This record gives sequence, C-alpha cells and structure tokens, in this order.
Amino acid sequence: MRSADGRLLDRIASGLQGVSDGMVLRRTSQPPIVGAALLGLDDVGSGKDAQERLRAELGAAVERLEKEH
Repeated sequence: MRSADGRLLDRIASGLQGVSDGMVLRRTSQPPIVGAALLGLDDVGSGKDAQERLRAELGAAVERLEKEH
C-alpha cells in the first residue's frame, strides 16, 4: 500500500469507517512486514530499543531486496 494512489486509500478508509469509527488508515514509508513484526514485538512486551532496531534493520533489508529486483 506504500504506493497506492489517493483514490484507493480514500475508499479503504471509507470501508474501515464502516467497520468501526475508531479505525484509522495511515500511510507509512516502511514495508508492511515491519508493521507485522512490530505487532509481534508488542505481543512479547519488547521495549522501544528493540522496536527502533527492528525498524532500521528490517526496513533496510527489505529496501536492499527491492533494489535487487
């Protein structure tokens, strides 16, 4: 979704509001796998240092892979 256009994101946001008023769509520069891994770190109670390391290292790894293809 990092490269989705505004119309698509607006439709998704509208659909989310239909599910729950509290849902918010946020565009991110990080790949989706980073968000999934952060949720895992939340589940195990990791601290801010682990989260920042994950963002930096996993984000950089994905960026390298994307450049190769």
